[in-house]
Amino acid sequence: MRIDLPEDNFEGMLFFCGLFHFNHGVYFGKPYDSEAILNLAIVCDKYDCSQSISPMVPYLLTETTSYNALSIESCRELAEASYLINDASHFEEYT
Repeated sequence: MRIDLPEDNFEGMLFFCGLFHFNHGVYFGKPYDSEAILNLAIVCDKYDCSQSISPMVPYLLTETTSYNALSIESCRELAEASYLINDASHFEEYT
């Protein structure tokens, strides 16, 4: 059965489904970029499932590049993602 969700970000939904279906090889073997994390956070916020990914949040938000290498745009995306998934400590770090 096919369910179309045209208003959802494809990459964010794919990331979300990968996490919940234990498809760790697709996402957990590579460094994340801030845009992918933000897309995931938007999907989690929309479907009110931020708490469901809370065990993965520390890993997701600390496996990015070092602070010195982050652009202003990446910091903004990570701060927004932290806010959307209710992670106050990372929100404070990125802001």
